[in-house]
Amino acid sequence: MATHTLPDAVRAKLESRGLSAPPLHELAPDDCGLYREQMLELARKNPHAASVYVYDEDEYRDMRLLVTDDGKAGVALKGDEIVSAFAHKDCAHPRAARAMLRHATALGGHRLDCFDTVLPDLYADAGFVPVARLRWNDDYAPDGWDYETFRA
Repeated sequence: MATHTLPDAVRAKLESRGLSAPPLHELAPDDCGLYREQMLELARKNPHAASVYVYDEDEYRDMRLLVTDDGKAGVALKGDEIVSAFAHKDCAHPRAARAMLRHATALGGHRLDCFDTVLPDLYADAGFVPVARLRWNDDYAPDGWDYETFRA
């Protein structure tokens, strides 16, 4: 539907840190199944994927879905909420998460949530500031949550 690029100065700053800053391509609503399939594939391959929620296809249809040219990394906007960020290890654009967050904020993403893993530091680098921290509650652990995997 559209291709989104970061301003040259932002892209150059990210690239000077050894990070990828690729353009992101916005998918049409009918391509929501492709986005969801990439999320599910990641969940099958990555033991840390339990920390990212995979929505139903109909829910993705109502979101703005942004992906790299190879479709192996992306981020979604659910209104002003940034959700379902993913990046496969074989993505042609390694370490693109920070750039994807900047794309999402430029397109209206102003909030997100996460588990206290590596994500708070990643999000802080994109300018996000925690407004609340909740104590862990086993009743809300996602399917596939492995306490040993996330111990560190």
